[in-house]
Amino acid sequence: MAKDAIIFSAAPGVGKTTVALGLRSQFGWPYLELGRIRMTYLDPQWKTENPREAQMSFEILCHMIHRFADYGLKHTMALDLFPEHLTQIPSRLTGLDYLIISLGVKDKQVHRSRLLNPARDSGYRDLERAWAWNNSILSRELLPHEIVVDTTDDTVPETVERVRQIIESQDGPVGMQGTPL
Repeated sequence: MAKDAIIFSAAPGVGKTTVALGLRSQFGWPYLELGRIRMTYLDPQWKTENPREAQMSFEILCHMIHRFADYGLKHTMALDLFPEHLTQIPSRLTGLDYLIISLGVKDKQVHRSRLLNPARDSGYRDLERAWAWNNSILSRELLPHEIVVDTTDDTVPETVERVRQIIESQDGPVGMQGTPL
């Protein structure tokens, strides 16, 4: 049975957006980013960002995942969640079949090259914060329905393929199951 949602967790620069977009390109699965929801109401420099509005956006994202599932969409990918949001997933996605895929790297130089790559579309460039976030993902206890993937030595296509295989191992052959209605 296809998962209702795939939640990607990773520090900035590790590759969650790139992997999700690769899967979207291959399979057409729905794709939601917490940051894109926040951009609809925050000022352009995000000077008004705060924990309360981030929580509101997270709740909106979870509501969207539920509605997508209600309309038959499968493999809705969600990303850009903060660590405190991940612990809320079990209560926010009650009744849905989901998988959390956390990506990490074990080499700071690899993380640096990915994070500071000028071709990267995100403006986030704080290596020390991103490295600390990455290490917290790799060292914390696993959450329910979570799998951690070390992407240190993988190319983007290799990581996309590994993640596809993980999803397939959870719910059988994958394909264009995101087709709505």
